[in-house]
Amino acid sequence: MSQNRLFQAIALAGKSFRRQLLGSAAPKVVRRRQHERRPALEVLEDRSLPSALPLLPVPNLGHGHHGIFALTHHHHQHQSVAILTPASGAVVGQSFTLTGQVSGHGHGWPVVLVQSGGVWTVQAAVTTLAADGSFSDSISLGNPAPHTQFQVVVILAHNHHQALTMFAPGTTLTSLPANLPASATVTVTTAGGSTSHGGGGVGLS
Repeated sequence: MSQNRLFQAIALAGKSFRRQLLGSAAPKVVRRRQHERRPALEVLEDRSLPSALPLLPVPNLGHGHHGIFALTHHHHQHQSVAILTPASGAVVGQSFTLTGQVSGHGHGWPVVLVQSGGVWTVQAAVTTLAADGSFSDSISLGNPAPHTQFQVVVILAHNHHQALTMFAPGTTLTSLPANLPASATVTVTTAGGSTSHGGGGVGLS
């Protein structure tokens, strides 16, 4: 056997031995992209790798305040409040009883305000919030002229303590707190007489 053939035989044996060591791993293939206006780019493919990688499981990062994605403030996020009676456009007396409903989970406490002349006045404190979220409050409009319009709204304080300390009856506001949930505004008109006496309401000047 010539020396050149001996070298070729050794090279072939080395390639065969290397493939045996690699097992089922396929050799890497270098190909060129066709129909490319720019100079051909060499793309290195590893056919031993799967065409798609499996999705890794995402750990449970918790919920609410404990989750890493909890980027929003959660006070009252799941609570709302609505005025049930009187309905908007109703004719009321100088004093009447408001009923409402708090929905959702949380510790929010309703605070009733009445607007007259651009000023909101906090009404008598809501003393009881039923387990189903229902409540009532006594509203006093003072001694207005007949056919005077008032706007009524209910906001949700963070809790009962804040409702009593920050929104004491008779407190006046020029605007409603923007960071607290509020009901739709109800407009009522006085008829001059009292249709429902709640007692203990806060009169408007």
